[in-house]
Amino acid sequence: MSNQLTIHDLRAYQAGLLSKAEQHRIERALLEDPFYADVLDGLDALQQAGMSLTEQTAELKEVLHERVHASATKQRLMPLWVASAVASIMLMLAVAIYMIYFYQPPFKAVDPTKPMVFEVELTPVHEQKLPEVYQQEFAAFVKASRRPEVAGAGQVIVTLDVTDRGEISSVTIRKSLDAAHDQEAERLVRAFRKWPSGKQEVQIDFP
Repeated sequence: MSNQLTIHDLRAYQAGLLSKAEQHRIERALLEDPFYADVLDGLDALQQAGMSLTEQTAELKEVLHERVHASATKQRLMPLWVASAVASIMLMLAVAIYMIYFYQPPFKAVDPTKPMVFEVELTPVHEQKLPEVYQQEFAAFVKASRRPEVAGAGQVIVTLDVTDRGEISSVTIRKSLDAAHDQEAERLVRAFRKWPSGKQEVQIDFP
């Protein structure tokens, strides 16, 4: 049997018109839900005040309406709280997406008076050994063009920087013999006009 009570149940209980089983059911409901006890007390007060049955019923309906309205208000609070939490989460997500995809840091002006420094890694250029055909041709050139006043045998090794047009841009003595032979070696390599482009290592042998 259901423990939900009606006004008629409470009136019948108040008037003593119920069986023992029904009285026990109503008394149990009064213990479990204080609201029913309050309504029963209200019935007693209305009866003592001499109100008619119609007036008592209208008063009880108003009390029940207020109770139902208060219960509905409590139930609506949870959806509002949930909506607020969802709105906060969506706001945080929107801010995070903006910071990741759309935010640009403020432009930092460059001081025109301060020199800009660039780091450039230079790859060293290694000299390549002169091909054999050039060595042979240059040896014949040395033999034919060597100045007789530079006497003495020995070897001088030089490094040449030759442009794409075959012009010598620099001569570096890598292995020296003496001042006279070094000068003669530089004169000979500059006089020879058939150097390949690039950095070349040339060996000059004085017989």
